[in-house]
Amino acid sequence: MSGSIDIRKANPFEKIVAQRVSDSKTQIPHFYVTAEADVSALLTLRSEINSGGAKESRLSVNDFIIAAVTRSMSEFPALNAVWQSGDIATFKDIDVGVVVSTSKGLYIPILKNIVGKDIHVISQMMSEMATLANAGKLTLDQMTGGAISISNVGMFGSVAMLPIINFGQSSVLGVGAPAGVFRPDKNDRPVLCNEIKLALACDHRIFDGVKATQLLARIVEILAAPEMLIQSS
Repeated sequence: MSGSIDIRKANPFEKIVAQRVSDSKTQIPHFYVTAEADVSALLTLRSEINSGGAKESRLSVNDFIIAAVTRSMSEFPALNAVWQSGDIATFKDIDVGVVVSTSKGLYIPILKNIVGKDIHVISQMMSEMATLANAGKLTLDQMTGGAISISNVGMFGSVAMLPIINFGQSSVLGVGAPAGVFRPDKNDRPVLCNEIKLALACDHRIFDGVKATQLLARIVEILAAPEMLIQSS
């Protein structure tokens, strides 16, 4: 063996993450559905809101995605469920996990019972969770629960990803960065649109292809008409 190699012991957090992703990939039968969402109107609306508001009330693209996922899941209550030792456990409340990247690694805080909450409230909840994650102060309860999570790599420049389901849940939405593409309008003339690529990873014990496609299609539909998210999610 030529050359040199540095070996260090994985720290306890890294070992936990490694075990969870290994368990997820080996024990959960993953399948994926993908789509492209037109976020042109979303980006315009976000810019309008943020240009006139205080810094603490500004919205991110991820805030809209969280709200859209929450609203969509509320319309498909049978998918707000997880597989538990041969049984299907369906949650009454909709809790959504959001992957947060920190200097110590990835955390997935869970935003709990957010159906019907104003998008600014959701944004504030996410901000507080991200602060706790970066400080390493999330509790076990704050990282437990829910059937779905969101993993947005768009903020890091990636255009797409196929995520691994958070162990204990049944789906995760991978989100890429907005990209400009030309699409034909109703008169077949090219129009520049901003689109994001979405990939929904699903547990085949809870989802089938039709259910997964329907959920993802609804998320795409809501993201294309973001004004509905300003009233509530």
